[in-house]
Parts: sequence; structure tokens; C-alpha cells
Amino acid sequence: KLDSVVGMFIAGERPTGSRDPLGLRRQAQGVVRILADLPEITGLATRLSLGPLLARAAEPFGGHGDSSAPLFSFIADRLGYLLDQRGYDVRNVRAVLHGGIAGVSPLEARLKLEALAEMGGSEALLGVATLLKRVKNITKGVDSSADWAAIQPQLVDPAEQALWTEVDASAPGIRSAAASGDYRAAFAGVAGLRPAVATFFDDVLVMTDDEPLRRARLALVATLRDLILGIADISEI
Repeated sequence: KLDSVVGMFIAGERPTGSRDPLGLRRQAQGVVRILADLPEITGLATRLSLGPLLARAAEPFGGHGDSSAPLFSFIADRLGYLLDQRGYDVRNVRAVLHGGIAGVSPLEARLKLEALAEMGGSEALLGVATLLKRVKNITKGVDSSADWAAIQPQLVDPAEQALWTEVDASAPGIRSAAASGDYRAAFAGVAGLRPAVATFFDDVLVMTDDEPLRRARLALVATLRDLILGIADISEI
């Protein structure tokens, strides 16, 4: 199925409007459905990402070249359609598909959506989601890979120390849960950050005039941002 879809896109044959004589939408829909339902269909729980599969399918044609953007957009639309048809909240779908389709596993997306649905609009998770919007706005372009040995001593306010301690303690468990596919536990771990995050933004002025302190606070907030976005962009929910 992927060979057909990728090959036709590279050849310039793409669905337009209601026109799809080669059935590429149907074939792509089959691909994302198989990948999303892999455990039930095959007994395998492998979370296969779309990017490497599309690249592999394009190898016999010398790569997907100029067809890359329309091809990835097309596959993203098919996966979004599948998840929408299964009744998942469109905001949650945007949250789990953030960052582009190349690194997305349809099975992983499905499991994350199931976990979000099970949490039933957790007040704590929604609180972190609201604060994440603010976090993203103030950390645009900020790299979280900071020299913490140099930065941590600058964080002397009790609220920023508490946030650092909470993020540092929670991050391994959150990442481990996500890596094992236990997204319910991963989202619960993120929700558990709410008190420390809320207090930080109530008590701390991130964009202080003190440049070294501002950089330290931005690095802390960017670390929080990347921890959450590593699972889903819950600001969408």
C-alpha cells in the first residue's frame, strides 16, 4: 500500500478534490488503520513511526524529493480522518499529532488518545494545559539543553526551586511511562506538576530585567515545556 501511494505521489499522480482514480486515499487509509490497530491485527505492539516507513517506500524511486511535503500532508490528513471517525476529540487529536507527521506512530497516537479519554478532562491536566500555552509563548526559540550546574544556583526563589525539584523528580517516571506505552501514567505524571507550575507563575516574574536570572528561569520553563511536548502538546486540549 505504501509503495503504491508513495510511488504515485513521486510520479505526480495525487488525489485532487473528489478525484482519486487510483484509490490512493483508500490505500493510505488502510496503511494508517493497520498501523493503528497493529496489536489486534498481528499481535505485535510495535509503535511504528510513519517517517521511516515513507522513506523506505521511497527508496526504490530515489527518495520522495519534491513530493515530500504533499505526501506527508496527505498521510497526516488520512490519520486525522481515521482518528476523527473513531470519535476522538479533535482537540486531543491535534495534541497528539503535534510536531509533524514524520515522527508520529498511529498506534502511539491511538493509545495517547485512549489515555486522554480515560482521564475524562482531568482538572489538574487541564490546568497544566492552560499554563503550557503561556510556557510556549515565553520560550519560543529557547533551548532547554542548559548547563544546569551553572544555572541551578541562580534559582533561589522558593517557587522556582520547588518547580525545579518537581520537574527533576518527575521527569524520569514520566518519560519511562511514555516509553513503555503507559500514557495514562505519563499524563497523570504531567498533571501532578500542576501545583508547582501554578505557584511558579503566580510568584515568579520570568522575564525579569536581570539577564542571567531571566536566562535561568527561561531554561527551567523550557525544560518543563520539552518534558510535556515529548508526550503531547496538551495546550491544544
